[in-house]
Amino acid sequence: MPRITPNLWFDTQGKEAAEFYCSVFPNSRVTKVTYYSEAGPGPAGSVLTVSFELDGQEYTAINGGAELHVYRGHLAAHQLQGPGGGRPLLGQAHRRR
Repeated sequence: MPRITPNLWFDTQGKEAAEFYCSVFPNSRVTKVTYYSEAGPGPAGSVLTVSFELDGQEYTAINGGAELHVYRGHLAAHQLQGPGGGRPLLGQAHRRR
């Protein structure tokens, strides 16, 4: 059965958050870190994504910056994990009224 990987959006603190979560929950670890290239949009060499597991559940922290703001809301993104790897699902903008 496919698994959903929640993606958490951060300005720049994704790695620090993932390391903190891993220190709090048992059987947890950072599994992969990717970095921005010269192509950006973030500063070259800065952390882009952090994949981590919290007691067997996979998560991805994304340092997307403050540029993407949904008016009076936030963006929730998920990734569907299947036998062929992950693919993004449609992000949903949740608006407060």
